[in-house]
Amino acid sequence: MITTATIGYPRIGPKRELKKALESYWKGDISESDLQKTAKELRKNVWQVQKDNGIDLITSNDFSFYDQVLDMICLLGAVPERYKWNGDEVDLTTYFAMARGSQTKDLDVGALEMTKWFDTNYHYLVPELKKDQSFKISSSKPFDEYNEAKASGFETKPVILGPITFLLLAKSVDGSNTIDLLDRVIPAYKEIVKKLNELGAKWIQIDEPIFVKDLSNDVISKIKNSLNGIKSAAGDTKILLATYFESIDEKIKEEIFASDVDAVHLDLVRGEKNKDYIKNSNKALSLGVINGRNIWKSDLSKIIEELKKVNNDFIISSSCPLLHTPYDLGLETKVPEEIKKWLAFAKQKLQELNILKENINDGKAKDQ
Repeated sequence: MITTATIGYPRIGPKRELKKALESYWKGDISESDLQKTAKELRKNVWQVQKDNGIDLITSNDFSFYDQVLDMICLLGAVPERYKWNGDEVDLTTYFAMARGSQTKDLDVGALEMTKWFDTNYHYLVPELKKDQSFKISSSKPFDEYNEAKASGFETKPVILGPITFLLLAKSVDGSNTIDLLDRVIPAYKEIVKKLNELGAKWIQIDEPIFVKDLSNDVISKIKNSLNGIKSAAGDTKILLATYFESIDEKIKEEIFASDVDAVHLDLVRGEKNKDYIKNSNKALSLGVINGRNIWKSDLSKIIEELKKVNNDFIISSSCPLLHTPYDLGLETKVPEEIKKWLAFAKQKLQELNILKENINDGKAKDQ
């Protein structure tokens, strides 16, 4: 049997509602409560769309007002001193000051540096860390959104950006090596997963896309202990380690698969080498078989034939978060029908996953 999952979904809204609400908030036309109301409606819509289209493991905490790395900066309390954060929960004023800068009498400061998220057209805000950096939970966002989903009838899989990716994407402000902060940040991660476990989360997704890059032996040697530390605090909650965008190296694969995590997500679209890791795996696998970065329909017949060769139960998902795809082809009224028949946006990719699941699990004939 196979199940379906998302590892991330577009948050902009079917009609770009988030963009419009943010611009209105920044202009002072709407209040923070109005902005939060729009965000809550968008999150509920995203969860409902996934449920309606057959997704078994729905993701939460993939929503962001600006950027998931900035969200992690706030969650870990890694706010640079110049933003005059008071040390309590990071509020939206501080959040947007880091995102966009601030020119007020109380806070006149520029934004954090922005750079490309791997080789996508998405950008993220670069964390600024120092040798004696401290970390503590300073945002309730992942916990609030998990509870919000549960209250609306959705059991979700919270996603958290992993510690090694967070540290290696950061820059040092004092010449120190950011990966040396791993022992300092892991206790905060353990506290995060422990709290999610206490809230009832059955799965937690830890994103480590940096694992597809060429890493030094020193970094590779830290992978297993990092993952084991997180898993040790998770109790009976299962940990899904997600990699994407390319293949993982054999050395990195060995560290991941020797760790205590319960499942591993592999990009099978751009990660050709990852296909070698499927056979005789000692982990539950999440197979990224639907392209999460383009707008084209998948060759479902070909994917079905490949998946039928996998002997164990497994999860299927998009290759990477669907953040990089348009929202819903059904909303496009100006695209010619002869072009539309070749396309699949985020919602249609959910439908493709469901077709694959039904075909393999039940042998249902589908018009492909």
